Amino acid sequence: MKLSGKLKKRLLKLTGNYDVNSQAMDEMNAILLQLTMALMMIFLIAFALFRLKTTEELEPVAQIKAEQQLNFQRQELILALERAEEYYHIRYGMKSFASVDDDEKVVYDASPLVVDGALTDNSVLRNSFINGAKASYEDYSQPAGLPQAWRVRVMAEAGIDESTLQGGNSAWLNEQIAAKISSVERTVQDLQYQAAAQIQVFLARNPGKVNDSGVKSLLEQYINSPVETQAVLINELDGALKNYAFNYLKQQVNAPLLKDVDNE
Repeated sequence: MKLSGKLKKRLLKLTGNYDVNSQAMDEMNAILLQLTMALMMIFLIAFALFRLKTTEELEPVAQIKAEQQLNFQRQELILALERAEEYYHIRYGMKSFASVDDDEKVVYDASPLVVDGALTDNSVLRNSFINGAKASYEDYSQPAGLPQAWRVRVMAEAGIDESTLQGGNSAWLNEQIAAKISSVERTVQDLQYQAAAQIQVFLARNPGKVNDSGVKSLLEQYINSPVETQAVLINELDGALKNYAFNYLKQQVNAPLLKDVDNE
């Protein structure tokens, strides 16, 4: 480090010696260098402490921001899941049987579908049930592809590209889709069971409407038997009437029902 003449004079004046040799000047330069290094160390320590404090303050802010983005995206996905569920309810013909109960909960009632032990002549209800049963069997008989079909629809409804889907939301979405698929299946299956139950009850009360000779014979035997025998026949009769009712529905739909998916 080269000193100016003016600075040299001031330093020499402080030391009380204007006639120093070059060795004295070297020593003075070394002292100045040490002072400079000390000042730099103080600055570096202060800067490091400042960065540490700033990082500590910014990390929670960044974490909060990331959580907010995660939650915002999740809210979009929740709405998209509801719209996807609505789509599948329509696809499976459920909307024609929907109503709201006293608790403002949506319920599905198959009672208008069956009239005198047979499907109604109302084309809207009849076609909704038949087409919905075919669509539901088509989807649920191929369970491997159904979650992906749901995921594609949800992402489209949300307007979110897969590449921007956050990791936490991706795993969460898979869980939600699986739950929705099971929920919709139970809803559709319940409607089909309701329809079969209505047919079963009607036939039990009107044995003459039964076309199957085996079921008709069992019904007549039950009616004409004493109470003790009826208690023995009741389970067999219940199973026979249930199978008869489901077979009738399958004939009308011209396709298997959801209960047949579980038996395959």
